[in-house]
Amino acid sequence: MQDGTSNYDLRFGVTFYDYSWFTGFDQEEVLKKIKSPTIVMHVAPNKLTAPGYYDENGILLAAMDETDAQKVVDLVPNGKYAGGFKSNHDIHADLPDEYVEVLLDLKNQTETAPR
Repeated sequence: MQDGTSNYDLRFGVTFYDYSWFTGFDQEEVLKKIKSPTIVMHVAPNKLTAPGYYDENGILLAAMDETDAQKVVDLVPNGKYAGGFKSNHDIHADLPDEYVEVLLDLKNQTETAPR
């Protein structure tokens, strides 16, 4: 039975909750090997989770919280953080102008960076 999450497969969410999605996959090692300039775009907590990303039971209601996002940025050699987007989830769909602005900033930074 779906819970109003549209076409989202709830079984997929369970694998994130119990970490079985990552069985045999070293996420930290993969992130360390990314060579391209990378931006982690992170939405702000929403009305269900504010002021943080957790519910009243301490359950994370997002892919990552601020600490997780910063850890990703720290692991990716050319990683940068862009956060606080007032978006439900899909920044590109909810806030297309802001999304494009972040990408254009990345483009400009990579074009002007010394090689």
